[in-house]
Amino acid sequence: MRIAAAQISCSLGDLNANAIKIRDFSAQAKEAGVDLIVFPEMTDTGYSMSVIQTLASPWTRGFVPQLQEIARGLSIAIVSGISERDGESIYNSQSFVDGDGKVVSKYRKVHSGASQLQSTGAFLQAMSGRVSRLPCYVSDSASATSFGFRRCTGCWL
Repeated sequence: MRIAAAQISCSLGDLNANAIKIRDFSAQAKEAGVDLIVFPEMTDTGYSMSVIQTLASPWTRGFVPQLQEIARGLSIAIVSGISERDGESIYNSQSFVDGDGKVVSKYRKVHSGASQLQSTGAFLQAMSGRVSRLPCYVSDSASATSFGFRRCTGCWL
């Protein structure tokens, strides 16, 4: 499995422009033989709390259906950060959409403080059928941090 990381500059508050960026980066990745492309958090809205509060939407509307269409159209799996609304609550979430356009996994970031143990990845079932975890962040103390990957037999990250 070939995986690409796309560090993009999101257009603040412009969901359609950000969807086009995801489509274009995903198309380039697919042409390069990539199976899975990973985008940053809050890719849909950009990272501004006032914009997120205004534009966050449920999984069934807004940005996720656009991700599904892009993934299905290009036959590429996409992981992307989403500004999710669930009733009155807003979450910094992550979606995993497979190459058929199906939402395989959803994840809500639980901890946001740097001094707490954080596991900000979502369990993903890779196309090989194996389950692995995305990178996790662990803060050992106020001054020392470490980054790590969970290891899964047969999974290459």
